[in-house]
Amino acid sequence: MPFQRVTATLLMIAFAASAIAQPPEGASRGVFDAIEAAWRAGDAGALTRHLGAHGVSIGLPEVEPAGGHFSRSQSFYILKAHFEATRIQEFEFEHVREAEQDARVALGLANRRYRGLGDGRVVRDRVLVVLGREGTRWVVAEIRALR
Repeated sequence: MPFQRVTATLLMIAFAASAIAQPPEGASRGVFDAIEAAWRAGDAGALTRHLGAHGVSIGLPEVEPAGGHFSRSQSFYILKAHFEATRIQEFEFEHVREAEQDARVALGLANRRYRGLGDGRVVRDRVLVVLGREGTRWVVAEIRALR
């Protein structure tokens, strides 16, 4: 009986270690879902939780600076300014290309519609979100508006 418990414990530890070593298939989809929810809510903090240690490339023409590579804290203020200057009416990933085994990139293309608070006009465009692996975690590597 004790031998069976030890064996079962060792198997559970080995299974947990293998799950930690390799992100589960479809894990990138969970990050896209979280980004979609954060964007719809206008929550810059929730969105920047998915940024990596090496920063992110952001290209949103409606905020300053309009493009560049930014740290997590800089990205928070850029996204916060974007959400304060607009009212999000729609943000939904239309296409998601999840990473295949051993791939280091996953892509999502979202339809976005928002109203600018300054002039009140409604803008429709698409937002490309690129995820990259940072260790065992998927992080946002790029956010780019496409018109």
